[in-house]
Amino acid sequence: MRRRQGRRLEFRGHVPQQEVMRGLASACIAVLPNRDDPDCRYTSPIKLFEYMAAGCAIVASDLPPLRAVLAEDEAVWVRPGDPASLAEGIRCLAADPERARRMGEKARGFTWRARAERLAGLLRAI
Repeated sequence: MRRRQGRRLEFRGHVPQQEVMRGLASACIAVLPNRDDPDCRYTSPIKLFEYMAAGCAIVASDLPPLRAVLAEDEAVWVRPGDPASLAEGIRCLAADPERARRMGEKARGFTWRARAERLAGLLRAI
């Protein structure tokens, strides 16, 4: 019998805020399946920042607010509202754990403190 490792999908539903980071700490892939509607086109992607702080590789809908934070190679981009594209994005990272690990490590460097320091540097420059 072949044992599967590292391929468990867990749908948690609503999770109290104090448990979010604890749960994300054990995840290697996080998903932002935003739709292309007004609420998602004009949003601050707080969940994205939580995923990054936890060091998760990210599968995200290809939308401007998310692209404003992540570069082309910092997420697996999927078509908004397309379940097949979302599933393929997840499969892509699950099949390449080393890529997922590298993406998560790179994301971990994007913290609120690092963002504040970059903003402070910009303000000092002007």
